[in-house]
Amino acid sequence: MKSFLKLFILLFLLSCSKNQTPTFNTITPQGFSLEANDYSITVTHTSINEASNVNIYKGYCDNELSLYETIGIGENYIDLQTGFSEEVYYKISFVNSEGVESDFSEVKSISGVEPINNVRSQNVTDRPIGIHYADYHFNSQRFTRIKQIFTIHELPTLENGDEYDGGLYWNFYNGIINDNIGFYFGIQTLVSGDPDGQASKGVIFSRWKTRDISNYRLSEGGWGQSAGYEGDFIGIRKEFDWNIGTYEIEIKMIESDDLGDWYGLFIRDIEDEDFTYVGSIRFEHGSIKGIRSGAGTWTEIYGAPSSMEFPRWHVSIDDVKINNSEEPERIQSRYFEEVWQSNQFDDYTNIFTPDGKEVHFLMGPYVKRFHQSGNVVTSSSMNQNNCVSYEDITAEYP
Repeated sequence: MKSFLKLFILLFLLSCSKNQTPTFNTITPQGFSLEANDYSITVTHTSINEASNVNIYKGYCDNELSLYETIGIGENYIDLQTGFSEEVYYKISFVNSEGVESDFSEVKSISGVEPINNVRSQNVTDRPIGIHYADYHFNSQRFTRIKQIFTIHELPTLENGDEYDGGLYWNFYNGIINDNIGFYFGIQTLVSGDPDGQASKGVIFSRWKTRDISNYRLSEGGWGQSAGYEGDFIGIRKEFDWNIGTYEIEIKMIESDDLGDWYGLFIRDIEDEDFTYVGSIRFEHGSIKGIRSGAGTWTEIYGAPSSMEFPRWHVSIDDVKINNSEEPERIQSRYFEEVWQSNQFDDYTNIFTPDGKEVHFLMGPYVKRFHQSGNVVTSSSMNQNNCVSYEDITAEYP
């Protein structure tokens, strides 16, 4: 009887031992590694027989990773949606034929590599020269407010490291208000007409089809312009010492009178509590009201006296909202040769998105064109980066 009992206990223990073999969902993937390449990251792993697929999780901070791609076991994955200046975070898991997911690997991070053009660009011979273009397409065909968050990643610099002393203009929206009245606004390295006689960094806002200065209102320290060298136009200007950092710029309708609608321009460093009021411009009433969708942002070298060297500059649009926080349906990139004609800097400019939301503009004497033009951002890609969120705070009109 005792022998039978011992045999029973032994068989029971052997059965338990078999059942204690690690289950699939406790397996930790091994051999997980990342390799940085030109605007890309290669994800690799060591395969196991029990798995059929690999889930790749991606994020832009170590605690906000979401499922990004599923590949076959043993396959490498090349992620082409990366930049070169920011870390990207990854982890993986295995999936078996029954759909059971394993434990996660450790989280690893890396940034892509910026490719270098082996041939230096020529110097600038003609101005103005457009560089980058990106058009915003919204579901709303008209709007009365647009706010953008942008980052200066690198100041415009010369090859020796000195800050560029020429004219660079970053327009944030070059479009139509009401009945075909053109306008644009943005930041410049050298804003002309300053009463102190010294051109410096600042903000501008202009409209066409008038020379009447009663159609603009200046802010404290700002100045106006009325001229005809680009067709009849008026504009407001104000010094603003932008630097490396992140900023908000907003234009919105602030009031209407018998003659038209007044739009005010506001800007602030995102670390500051208050906006700087730049000034406002009136646009005559028409058969339709508001800013037309489909226009966008661009950069250019303009005709200020400057160094002839083609400068390096890296900037990005991080967030765009109209009206009550509506985001673009898509953002379409274009290069200068698609808008006007080919020029000597076609191969020295690049437009890309590292996260499906931000649009980066890069230029310089050794920059290499890597990305083709097209829908660089879409509504389906806008929410991939959950690490950075911006509260939609509107400026107060003084």
